[in-house]
Amino acid sequence: MTTEVTEVTWVAHRVEPSELPGALALAESLGLTVADATSHHVELRTGRGDLVEYVTDEHGLPAHLFAGQQVVVGLKVPDLEEAVARLSARGFEVVAPPQSAGPVRFAHFRGPGGTVHALIADA
Repeated sequence: MTTEVTEVTWVAHRVEPSELPGALALAESLGLTVADATSHHVELRTGRGDLVEYVTDEHGLPAHLFAGQQVVVGLKVPDLEEAVARLSARGFEVVAPPQSAGPVRFAHFRGPGGTVHALIADA
């Protein structure tokens, strides 16, 4: 199987708690579905199910995701382990090894400029 990114499936934005109402306004304005909303995060879904997430520091995501950055991009791949192996072989730092979360498996790696990205595959 060839490792290729098939779509961007997740984008997370780190925001201040006072900015979360803006995420709800964005959903209402653009027809996004509010999948979940708490005082620490808002999860929005596109019509095809892509996740746009707004999180505060209190939400508890791993610290390495937002180290020095505000946005994390999730890239969907058909074979997570193969993608991680190819990135490792090319010198990319894997900052979180493959793991499962409900219907997906994911890993995090440090991309160009030190930005953390997520690789996401179906479980």
